[in-house]
Amino acid sequence: MEQYDGDMQRRLTSALEIYDTITFNDPDNWLNGKAPRPLISLIIGLIILMIYIYFTRERFKDFNDRLKTKHNVRASFRSQMKEERDLFINVLLAATMNCGNAVHTIIYHFAHGFIFLGIFQYHYETGYYILLAFNGIVALWDILQIRLAYQEFDSLHDLINRSGSYIL
Repeated sequence: MEQYDGDMQRRLTSALEIYDTITFNDPDNWLNGKAPRPLISLIIGLIILMIYIYFTRERFKDFNDRLKTKHNVRASFRSQMKEERDLFINVLLAATMNCGNAVHTIIYHFAHGFIFLGIFQYHYETGYYILLAFNGIVALWDILQIRLAYQEFDSLHDLINRSGSYIL
């Protein structure tokens, strides 16, 4: 967005500056209030991110225990066998992604929203490019998980489904 100051044209760089240029039909509505300050948004997002990391760690342990019980396989990054390292990455991706657990998904989106709100408030354009890069990387996780799952099996009959709640 651009703003005119006299004869000079100036580019607005933060969400706070853009908010100040908006005229609301009902300015007293609580939904039209300002967002928290950028530092507060980032702190809230980082606290929720810590909760998300804790839940992801617990999900990983649970998935790994179920694999050990059902298939007698344990995912380990330090293993000398390439298949077990690939399994570790695959189970980690399954634990990180938002499949099968609504609370995990909600916590992820809350953390994502508050962190990017804070970044947008500091510098909108940079925050937008960071958001695009982050979401592009997250989109590649699905492709990586499928690639790792299918490269180690010769037949679909040998396939062990390791995605989220399907590990029984």
